[in-house]
Amino acid sequence: MNRTLEQYRAQYGLHFIQTLRKNGPADGEKPEINDKFREKINTLIQKAPVQIMQNGLGQLLAFLLADNEGKEGQYREPAGFFYDHLAKWLCGPADESHPSRIYDESDLIEQLCTSDRRQYVRAQREALLLLSWTKKFSAAWLAG
Repeated sequence: MNRTLEQYRAQYGLHFIQTLRKNGPADGEKPEINDKFREKINTLIQKAPVQIMQNGLGQLLAFLLADNEGKEGQYREPAGFFYDHLAKWLCGPADESHPSRIYDESDLIEQLCTSDRRQYVRAQREALLLLSWTKKFSAAWLAG
């Protein structure tokens, strides 16, 4: 199928928000989703583009990691779940559903801190483009 990169971004953002729309218990990699979780992650999503524009992608990622308090898997906080959303889009081998990955390795904050300026700027731009879709879907379906 021949689709634009913008369509891939929209699909990825939509899938993420659809995952959050349903209440459900924690199951391995997914934390428990409830109204409080959705409210918190919606707030993070809505503020993220401004935080990136003011402070940079690295600062946003550091904030999300700190807010997650080192929790993993089903115990992740909304900030950790959101961090993973960005990391899965920006990191890993490029494939049909993720054609614009910036880094080959999976540790986003490590890659961002050690990459050259060109890659950093490219990752920041790609994060903002992805967040334009994620933010719209979040406002439509997660806002209280």
